[in-house]
Amino acid sequence: MSDAVEFFAQQDSALIVRVPEAEPIVGPWRTQHDSSAAAGVPAHVTVLFPWIPVGRIDADVLSDMADLIARFEPFTVEFGRVERIPDVIWMRPDPEAPFRDLTEAVSLTWPDFPPYRGRFDDVIPHLTIAETDVPNIPGTLEETIRPHLPIRTVVTEIELLAFAGDQWTVSATFPLGG
Repeated sequence: MSDAVEFFAQQDSALIVRVPEAEPIVGPWRTQHDSSAAAGVPAHVTVLFPWIPVGRIDADVLSDMADLIARFEPFTVEFGRVERIPDVIWMRPDPEAPFRDLTEAVSLTWPDFPPYRGRFDDVIPHLTIAETDVPNIPGTLEETIRPHLPIRTVVTEIELLAFAGDQWTVSATFPLGG
């Protein structure tokens, strides 16, 4: 069992915004350098991870989440440049405020489940492309991706992913704007 699978098995649900327009561009990099991609997670921006354990998500929780997400209007977002922090290569959405607002609303509604277990003071919305310490990857990655930027998408829903065994699967979707 990989380290990613062992980690994910402990936190078995996540709320994400899928970015299908990014998949053909960043997918090959993610497959090689992002452990979540190997476990079935598409190109995305995380709204909240980890969220409520799957066994505790019932019809009431799903209904409450649907009502919460329906309060937000769909929005257009653009990913225009590749950024890097020590071992993570990623893209920041523009605007990022709608993602921050979604994360904050979910966190306030379910305060027992802070983003990333409260490990970060500032949760920066992002689309991870690679987790790597290989020195030449960032330059090659940027050269490959740059001609395809910006990547634009319209956010119309949030997906609930559930981890089962060794793969993440979509277990519910919540439309924005009702």
